Amino acid sequence: AIDCVFYALEDHTITGQLKAVDPDHDPLVFTLINTAAKGTMTLTHPSTGEFVYIPFDHENGRDDLTFQVSDAQLASNTATISMILTPVNDPPEVFSQEMETPENTPLSITLTGTDIDHDVLHFEIISWPVNGMLTGANAHWIYTPTTDYWGIDHFEFVAKDQSSESSQGTIQIRVGVPEADIYVAEDQSVNIVDVLGFQPTIATAPENGSLQQWLYTPHADFNGFDRLGYTWQGSDIQEAIIYIKPVNDPPQILATTPDQLALDEDHSATLHVNVHDVDHELKELRCEIVESARHGQLAVSQMAISYVPVAHYFGKDNFTYRITDGLSYESKQVTITIQPVNDPPIAKALNLEMMEDQSIELPFSATDIEQNALSYSIEMPPEHGKITDNQYWPDENFWGWDQMTYV
Repeated sequence: AIDCVFYALEDHTITGQLKAVDPDHDPLVFTLINTAAKGTMTLTHPSTGEFVYIPFDHENGRDDLTFQVSDAQLASNTATISMILTPVNDPPEVFSQEMETPENTPLSITLTGTDIDHDVLHFEIISWPVNGMLTGANAHWIYTPTTDYWGIDHFEFVAKDQSSESSQGTIQIRVGVPEADIYVAEDQSVNIVDVLGFQPTIATAPENGSLQQWLYTPHADFNGFDRLGYTWQGSDIQEAIIYIKPVNDPPQILATTPDQLALDEDHSATLHVNVHDVDHELKELRCEIVESARHGQLAVSQMAISYVPVAHYFGKDNFTYRITDGLSYESKQVTITIQPVNDPPIAKALNLEMMEDQSIELPFSATDIEQNALSYSIEMPPEHGKITDNQYWPDENFWGWDQMTYV
């Protein structure tokens, strides 16, 4: 067994092959002696020493393991495998917020975020509010709504460290909760008797909701104003104003989006995500990877996720993604099944030397990653001799070079 050193960036998978020699050229079996401290090490093919090393998230530095090889009778010395993980800068993460302020009233806002590398963060506004003004710098801002404006306003921001930038965060501001007799959040219900303090006689029903047993429920996804007419103790008809506060509805991953992928070894697959959101257009939504695949690479393009497995890997894998509108999200796990395929064997070139008018045995040799039983055949026969039962016989009195091709 021979000491080996492999290099990779933090959070990147290492694939490679351990090294060993055997004077007798016997088939060898590679065995790990101890486990990795900063990741997981798997011998994908113990007969060839091929492996996959997956570092733990955000680990860097040196990780040493040991291994040995054995043939049918003897075990080798213990050799060291050194995994050198070069640290990389991780982008910061920001936190979206949902806030409220009365009409014509400034609001103090503190932008928040975190950085796993503990770098100092600098915040930057990338999309300014439409119905108000921001004053301030870095993480601390004052939002002043436009005079007499009420409704929903928002702005977007990112956090930066010395070399990277976060994904965008959203500050959503509900401005000027209007005067009303009854308040209820979108898609919620309210008992009007509890709010009014008496039991009225309903004169005109609400237009944008239903009233059953004094429980008012707005129509699905409706927000804004509604009203109902009532009398009490013989009074004239009076009107109760109902204000339905808008709320952010999370995007929905439709059932038509599969939660399983199937592909062949050394092939790729793409998941197309089907989404519905009552509050946002599709172009306003983002698809993000929450937990990456362990045995392959993922790439996101709008609402499509492509998966490419590690070379020669077959078996199970999975990843988790989410669809977000900046304030809320829905996530889903995808299970991947990679079916094994037969890899062709690789024949070894032979260079042989012999005496004139004598024969020599042809030691055909090849490697097969699945360790299947192999057979050999001559594809192009020699020009100056013949082959019989794996023996090469040169033509009489011939000397010099001859060649043939086998598979």
